[in-house]
Amino acid sequence: KVMDNNAIYMLFHGRGRFSFDIYPYATLTATVNVHFYDYFGNDLNKTVTIDTVNFQTGQMKHYDHVFNLEEALADNVVQIGISIETINSTDNASMLIRGEKLLIEYASEDDALNTPASDLPAVYLSGDVNTMTKDNKVPMNFVFKDRTRTIVGYAATKWQGDSSLGYRKKAYRIQTFSDSAMKNKLEFKPKVDWLKGNKWNLKAYFTDALLCRDVVNANIGADVWANADHVPNTLFKADNFGFIDGFPVKLYLNGDFAGIYSFNIAKGDYGSDVQAIVGSVQAGAAQFLSLPDGGVKLDGKADYEMIYPDDPTDEIKTSLNNLIKFVATSTDEDFKAQFEQYFDKTSVIDYLIFCNVIEDTDAWIKNQTLFTIDGKKWYYHPYDLDMSLGSGSDGAVFNPTKGIIGLESNRLFKRVAITFGGDVKSRYKALRSWLTPAYILNRYRQHMDKIGVANYQAEEDVWHDS
Repeated sequence: KVMDNNAIYMLFHGRGRFSFDIYPYATLTATVNVHFYDYFGNDLNKTVTIDTVNFQTGQMKHYDHVFNLEEALADNVVQIGISIETINSTDNASMLIRGEKLLIEYASEDDALNTPASDLPAVYLSGDVNTMTKDNKVPMNFVFKDRTRTIVGYAATKWQGDSSLGYRKKAYRIQTFSDSAMKNKLEFKPKVDWLKGNKWNLKAYFTDALLCRDVVNANIGADVWANADHVPNTLFKADNFGFIDGFPVKLYLNGDFAGIYSFNIAKGDYGSDVQAIVGSVQAGAAQFLSLPDGGVKLDGKADYEMIYPDDPTDEIKTSLNNLIKFVATSTDEDFKAQFEQYFDKTSVIDYLIFCNVIEDTDAWIKNQTLFTIDGKKWYYHPYDLDMSLGSGSDGAVFNPTKGIIGLESNRLFKRVAITFGGDVKSRYKALRSWLTPAYILNRYRQHMDKIGVANYQAEEDVWHDS
């Protein structure tokens, strides 16, 4: 019997998938029936037969059937039961049944045949995508469905990413609105522990066979930052201690199943009262080697890019120029004595350790993220964590690296490892008391179990079948 109100609601507004294994001791015919009961368990006498199936003596069979229930049957239904009954009642004792399982699926009006079997949340986007690019948003109808909610609106939608734009499976950035003119924001909480918002990423993770490196690593990072001796209040107030977060969803584009995506916070949130930048190129000032003539540009092409505010101020440029000059030219004595005037040492050391633990090879020039609260002292924070744990940018798997990564790529971390080696070792030892291989593997297992075997197979069928 099904007695969960949410499950019953979705059976009438989606579809069910009933499966079991059967070993018949006789050749027989059976019906699969759905029964409806009221609050007191009384049969409402509107049983529906959803299938009739034949079984052969001594042949083990796996039964799997998708069915829909008419919404008109839902009146007064508080419990639902499913029965397997032989046509000839004398055969009822002639079969062994085990592994009964009922899954609830969401179905679009034009559902693809390869829809995965799971109760993952679903996102539906429909509209003309012919002119969509990374820079050009297009208006689309938007529906978000989870176990208890259906959120309907509109989404300004564009491609998201850089190098990933070359792949067939595109990622999307969406802004949700309640009106077709897209003037009134549709803000909602996709997860109970997230802040309300209307800007989200639908990440494709086309080159990540696990479909979750970025999100799982971010959640591990949030645990590391949460265990620091000093965490700025702005990260306490932010989603996931400033890290991105996400959960798996099924995406439907114009009615067709488009694969398993990750519904993510649009970008790391460091609070409303900070100034934040991210490394944008694999060279130059982003390596803290030297201050370029004229100082940093913060234009996203020469060194760093602004996260917020959108445009760099003279104060931000001056502060970053001082930062780079300090790392590039200070003596060892001055570097040690004055370091915490320029950097939050805890976050720099945690960044070095964490990015080495997850073997993030793309964290040391491009993607290194810094923010400042007072315009003088800068905090480090990881971002874009999918190129990790042996995964290359194209999905190729490489052997584990040897030694400490990041030291030859970024002068700041090389000097930190030398100057504050004792602090790094002490913090590493403390983190490794709980940040063990078993902990990391369990984090991955939990997220992969959310996706499920059927959804991995559906993703494979759609995008990697050649």
